[in-house]
Amino acid sequence: MNQKDKILAIDDNDVNLVMLKAMLSEEYDVVTLSDGTIAENQATSIKPDLILLDVLMPGKDGLTICSELKANPATQQIPIIIISARNTSDDIATGFLAGADDYLCKPFSTTELQIRIRRRIDASRPSEAITEKIRKLTEQRDNALEKAAVLQVISDHASESVILCRPDGTIAAATQSSGSILGLPSGTVIDGRNISEIPLSDQEREIFAQIASSPTTAPSRYISQRKRDSEPAILETTAIPLNEYEGLNEYIAIKTRTIETGGSDDIATRRDLELKLLKLEKEVASIFKYSAKGILTTSLDLHIHRYNRRFLELFGIRRNINCTGSPLNKILDAKQMEIIEELVSKVDKPPIFETTQTTIQNPDGTKTYIEITASMLKTTGEASLMLIFSDVTQFRNMDNEIMNASQAAEERERTLLAQELHDGLGAVLSSINIYINLILSGGAEIDEIFKTLRLTKDLVGQAIENVKDIANNLHPVILTRFGLVATVCNIIEGLQSSHLINFHFDHENFTELKDKARELSLYRIINELINNTMKYAEAKNVYLTLDSTGPTLKIHYADDGIGFDVEKHLASSESTTMGISNIMGRAKALDGTCEFKSSPGNGVQVDIELPNEAYITKE
Repeated sequence: MNQKDKILAIDDNDVNLVMLKAMLSEEYDVVTLSDGTIAENQATSIKPDLILLDVLMPGKDGLTICSELKANPATQQIPIIIISARNTSDDIATGFLAGADDYLCKPFSTTELQIRIRRRIDASRPSEAITEKIRKLTEQRDNALEKAAVLQVISDHASESVILCRPDGTIAAATQSSGSILGLPSGTVIDGRNISEIPLSDQEREIFAQIASSPTTAPSRYISQRKRDSEPAILETTAIPLNEYEGLNEYIAIKTRTIETGGSDDIATRRDLELKLLKLEKEVASIFKYSAKGILTTSLDLHIHRYNRRFLELFGIRRNINCTGSPLNKILDAKQMEIIEELVSKVDKPPIFETTQTTIQNPDGTKTYIEITASMLKTTGEASLMLIFSDVTQFRNMDNEIMNASQAAEERERTLLAQELHDGLGAVLSSINIYINLILSGGAEIDEIFKTLRLTKDLVGQAIENVKDIANNLHPVILTRFGLVATVCNIIEGLQSSHLINFHFDHENFTELKDKARELSLYRIINELINNTMKYAEAKNVYLTLDSTGPTLKIHYADDGIGFDVEKHLASSESTTMGISNIMGRAKALDGTCEFKSSPGNGVQVDIELPNEAYITKE
């Protein structure tokens, strides 16, 4: 018995709903609803074949409900017939504008209602011819996708012997070298044949069957029975995982290849050697395929020989496109080709490498920075090129952040210097100028003049001290004369005289640096750390250790202050964040690392590690 079409009737008048059900129940499954506010949920839930909708309803009228149903992707394809006593042309037009598929004015006959319902339901369904056409188009699309995936497998392994089988054992495709490696006569077509029809030895057939039954776990197998040009050869048979090829999950890909054993008389020795070579080749192929860098080999005129998937990903190339044999200028844009051609022109002979950079504009407006390395290859007597593409966006962004932090730190130091000059030295010089003008005015008594001269002399001395302090902050004289340890000790002595903080400075395993520029950078790092503690930490103790006994120069700094949330702090725009960024930037500029550890209430710990210049010189 055919299932009845389902109709949802929505009307706040129960009498109207009873009448509609009586008129339609014989032919349709009628569901009634008197609450228009839940019409959308109900229609989504029961999925009716058609909706009958009244206009005048409390809460939410029929026109609003109609508009909402047509705006909802889950219900917009359901035909809606509005039933209303409003019968003017404007009323009918308003109903159609709300999205109704038909408009029926009251009063109406049962026959008229049934005809309109049947017409709308039939119109909403595709005809058998259309359904069949959709089925065929879907089948053609699936076949095309499957064929593209099959071709992609063959393309990825074009240099090897690969047989791709359907679940029933039918060969969907095979690479050109498969026939000769398996001992088939020249020109034999194996596509479309069953794998059982291929002339294999019993041992080979057993191995093929084992791989076909468990392609993901079956190990590679090697047979020394075949001969090629009257010489023994090893046949490698293994499975290719197809989980990364969409639509080929049930297919089986079997790879075979022969390796010449050479002229050694010791079969066991030849076998062990060739198995090692096969393993090495598989490792190299795996590195090529799954490398995090894009790898491309080309002819000298830049026609593509081989490529890995990372290359396609970096340049946004669809994976189902076969690039083998294509000129590179058909894949990359003119600007990128110009950069690559200039790079390749500098590569003369192996093992010379040349490097350059290019950018890729992403669809979201961001840029990906690519480093390209080119080198010449001569693996088979014919020269070719290898291009390696590395995504260096993260490092480029880090360099930009460090540069910005360094520039901000320099600007901060300039601002502090300007403040010191204005508020300190500038104020003193201004006072000196006032006193000199008083003396030159001629109106003062001799005692007042001498008194003013003494004050002026004191101010000149104060100005000299200010200049010394500013110069010492820019580049301490004690650092140049006595080195880093003496300079840090001098800072500590001055701060400990206040009796507000204790410093514990361990430098027993530290040797003074010969590189004065490097020494100045270390001084600025330590000075910045101490300043941050004094300004913000409210600490009672500071622990500083310098150690240069090994290949790494280590700076350990800690205080017992109030601490802070490192991640949250670095994400903010506070001035203290600039100091931390400045320290990290200086460490990075010295080819070192800097790690901050802190949390609220637990003080701060900073560990900086730099290459030790003394150790490097000794080596």
